[in-house]
Amino acid sequence: MKLENAESIGKILKLHGYKGNLTVFVDPQYQELFEDQQTAFIDFEFGNLIPYTIEELAIGTKNRYFIKFNQVKSEEQARKLVGKKIYTSKEEIEAFYGETEDMNNEFVGFIIQNPDRKELGKISSIIEHPHQVLLELESGALIPFNQDFVSEIIDEERIIIMDLPDGLLDL
Repeated sequence: MKLENAESIGKILKLHGYKGNLTVFVDPQYQELFEDQQTAFIDFEFGNLIPYTIEELAIGTKNRYFIKFNQVKSEEQARKLVGKKIYTSKEEIEAFYGETEDMNNEFVGFIIQNPDRKELGKISSIIEHPHQVLLELESGALIPFNQDFVSEIIDEERIIIMDLPDGLLDL
């Protein structure tokens, strides 16, 4: 699969144990899809995504999963994957969730909080750009809806906990 036909859904964070298992972060909006996947794609060279078969998958905490790929047999092989992004096809995302717009609009009305649970604002709309989704707060502030910033989504409370870079809301 080519990179232009794919969407990043997460990132390999670190080794988990010593038998080739890995800890991965999955963007909260793609967790259901990821849990249903049998294959994950990883970008190794020049935008060509390499398929990896998921042998084992365990759910961790804070949007993290423990994963074992069938093709990875050693700690050395797993170490080469650390820091790489995980992708799935855009077609698969649309087939699983329907239109992306509908998926993102489900967050309108959610409260954004920092990791200390201080309220940063309420989401009034979602602005979609080709390579980025922005959360517009009622204050008019714009926040990139980026997997690196999202710590947790608490659906029952309609809260998204985000660890934002200092000064982002001051722009």
